[in-house]
Amino acid sequence: MSFIRMSKKRTIAIIIAFSILLVSIIIPPYVSAANNVPNNMLNNVFLNALEYTGYDVQKQISNGTIYRNYGSSGTPRSVTSDIPYSLSAIASGLETTNSGKPNIRHFENYGLCCGSYVSYVYYNYLPNLEKISTSNLTQPYSKCSVESWETAIRKWVDNGTGKSISFTQNGNGSLKTSSDIPIGSVVIFKSSGYRYAHVAVYAGYYNGKHFITHCGGDEGPCIQAIDSLYLYAGQSVKLIVAPNLYNNVKLNKSTLTLGKGESYTIKANSKVTWSSSNKNIFTVSNGKITAKNTGTAMLVAKGLNGSEANCMVTVKNAPNSISLNKTKLTLGIGETYDLNSSLPKNTASFSVKYSSNNSSIASVVSAGGLVTAKKEGTATITATTYNGKKVNCTITVKKAPKTMSLNKTKLTLGIGENYDLDSYLPNGTAAHSIKYTSNNSNSASVVSAGGLVTAKKEGTATITATAYNGVKVQCIVTVKKEPKKLSLNSTKLKLNVGEKFDLDSSVPNGAAAYHIYYSSNDVETASVAKCGGLVTAVKTGQAKIIAEAYNGVKMTCYVNVVDNIDSKTK
Repeated sequence: MSFIRMSKKRTIAIIIAFSILLVSIIIPPYVSAANNVPNNMLNNVFLNALEYTGYDVQKQISNGTIYRNYGSSGTPRSVTSDIPYSLSAIASGLETTNSGKPNIRHFENYGLCCGSYVSYVYYNYLPNLEKISTSNLTQPYSKCSVESWETAIRKWVDNGTGKSISFTQNGNGSLKTSSDIPIGSVVIFKSSGYRYAHVAVYAGYYNGKHFITHCGGDEGPCIQAIDSLYLYAGQSVKLIVAPNLYNNVKLNKSTLTLGKGESYTIKANSKVTWSSSNKNIFTVSNGKITAKNTGTAMLVAKGLNGSEANCMVTVKNAPNSISLNKTKLTLGIGETYDLNSSLPKNTASFSVKYSSNNSSIASVVSAGGLVTAKKEGTATITATTYNGKKVNCTITVKKAPKTMSLNKTKLTLGIGENYDLDSYLPNGTAAHSIKYTSNNSNSASVVSAGGLVTAKKEGTATITATAYNGVKVQCIVTVKKEPKKLSLNSTKLKLNVGEKFDLDSSVPNGAAAYHIYYSSNDVETASVAKCGGLVTAVKTGQAKIIAEAYNGVKMTCYVNVVDNIDSKTK
């Protein structure tokens, strides 16, 4: 019994061994899955261009044979297109159908060579199917000529639309480059007998080999390793130029904050592949970002040449309310105002849309909140978050002003002193925006929004207030030295209860102080008007009235309040 069991085991083992041997003979070892090929070599517009000719890219990706050492009539016939390699009756590569697509049937009838294949890729497939403009890239004068292709790509370098990649090529055909070669670069080859032997499109670096897509043998358009051209066809690389179609990927946002559940479509300056560093926080598809949960993660946009651009995406809670910088606003006809919204702490809404219930009176830019007053009347501007939270601002529109006045048209200040200019408009008119300027900021500067004047140094300046519609008014400001002392018209007073006295202050010649404020140390005995110095005796007793200039210089008047004194004894 044991012998029989052993025989069965041996029989099974022999069958398994034979099967493995048979499989190894029939199926070569390179058919393992292509999952270790860089993703950008399996998904880019230049590989798409090869596939569009009829080459079965997906079959090779599926069975793991893509980017193997094929080419020069070695590509499996099961994946090649019906386009032959031809040097006679050749297509230029630019032929298109009536619908504007590359005319593959024409290529099948007349064939392509290396130059016409590259012309097809750059000046036919990319602009007509991928919608990638190549109009800034100089075209070869002969689409089938390698020499004219070299002339063209050297002009790319000269005019800044391409970059030359320096390299060395070893005796085994392998390349050592100064930098990564972007996929889609144009590669010019030479041979021992020809200065211009071949032109191809760079396809990427994998498993120690540089690959190209080209049309260079009986199989027509195909994929081949560069070193095999060197070893088997005697062709070495002469020139590599990367076009600036995909260099330096740029995004319209480097940072982005969204509310939970909000979406935003980010823009790139070229075709890219998108990824999220944390799909639990946000996902991305064709540039559309969808916020999932609160947190921060990185959006990565990778170009076909391997360059990357990032956007830091922060997701916060959805807002439960929204507020505006104005809830009521009066404007003149033709005036604009930028409404700004704010949200509760730790919430976000990138999208806040504005609308008007009466655009004939006041219109608003949907994205941004810029309001424009159109005609007299009232309108309500509503700001709405992506999740439906709203807030309103009532806009009243009045006539545009035709004149304007100031609280001062002449003003004398001491150095370092401030004065707040105020403007006034006729009844029935409005101007929310009034801007102030100085023609001599060295002597007197002014805050643009508000009119606060600051005296800087001795001299004269003209302050101009201008309404949004150009109406103007001016104030002449004279700046003098700041006072070192202060004088009063009386430093001792004796007053009856209820009597008043007007204290007057003065400063030395050549000095100025518009602001002199008065105060009492005992207002129940003698009070004083802060601006002006009018003293009022309240009840019997003594008090000190202090006059103080803007720069701190002071003077004191001593007041004695009595009952029914003779005015002659004051």
